[in-house]
Amino acid sequence: MGFAVKIFPHCSSDIGGYYAGKIDIYSVESVAVPRHTDDINLAKVYKYRKGAENAIAKILKESTYVTESEIEEV
Repeated sequence: MGFAVKIFPHCSSDIGGYYAGKIDIYSVESVAVPRHTDDINLAKVYKYRKGAENAIAKILKESTYVTESEIEEV
C-alpha cells in the first residue's frame, strides 16, 4: 500500500489529477505547475503518509496553480 496526492486546480477548466513527482516552472508565464496525470499508475506513490503530506506542503507553497489537494490511499 502507499499514498498518492490528488491535486485540484485553481480554475475548474484546468486539468487536475494525481501528482507525478515534479513541479515545472514556466518562466514566460511566471507560473509553477506540478506535473500531473489522470492515471493512478503513473502517479508518484509515497510509502508513508508523511511523505505525501510533505509533498502537499511543497505543492501548495510553490504552485499558484493548485488551491487544494488530498491524500488517497492506493
